[in-house]
Amino acid sequence: MGTQQHAPSDVKRGPRARSSRSGRGFTRIFGSSLTCALLFTAPATGLACEPAEQALVERHAREISRAVARNASVEARRILRKAKRELQHLEVEARKLSKKARRGVKKAREKGEETRDLLEKLQPPPQSSAPAHTDTSVLCEKDTCTIDQETAALYAKEPMMLLHEGTILPIPGTGSEGGLRILSLREGGLGERLGLRPGDVLHDVDGAPLTSLFSDPEAQRRLASSRSWTLTFTRDGREVHRSIALR
Repeated sequence: MGTQQHAPSDVKRGPRARSSRSGRGFTRIFGSSLTCALLFTAPATGLACEPAEQALVERHAREISRAVARNASVEARRILRKAKRELQHLEVEARKLSKKARRGVKKAREKGEETRDLLEKLQPPPQSSAPAHTDTSVLCEKDTCTIDQETAALYAKEPMMLLHEGTILPIPGTGSEGGLRILSLREGGLGERLGLRPGDVLHDVDGAPLTSLFSDPEAQRRLASSRSWTLTFTRDGREVHRSIALR
């Protein structure tokens, strides 16, 4: 009976046999899917996966890829919804601003028309000239002034003569919002002698608005019968009251 000879244990095997054997040992120690995944990420180890293990890892990889894609899609939709909400908010704000701008344009147009109407009314008498004043016609000390009877009588008789004293710009409005802005003053004229300056906004005399005073005969008669008046104007944002008395 012949003796069966076994290959010696140190017989060299091929690299594939060695790697498969080593891979199986590695798998038994660490688990098939984890081991194969590590082998996929580190091919330089020379180890190989079983076909079933490789298929499992590939399936897991596809599932992970699909999960990542789903999460990215969900995040993209969330960002898109947020962007749409912000866009809708901006559209609402833009419509509000558009309405506000239209109202502002309408108000400015109306104010411009009112200013033009006031300018047409605030014209000095035709074929008239600015009156001359002496050094004693108007005397002032701080916010108190006195005016002689001759000068006062001249303006009481024809209030529109005051428009010779400088250039003014009507500001439509009531109270402190409306008035006559002084653009320039005649040198040596009444306004300059009263201590007024370009930039001042004249509001009223004894409560009678200057924007309507020149077209209000009743207010003119009331002021003409007085012997003292208070002129209210704004200078550099500060309200000033100047007393004027007849002497």
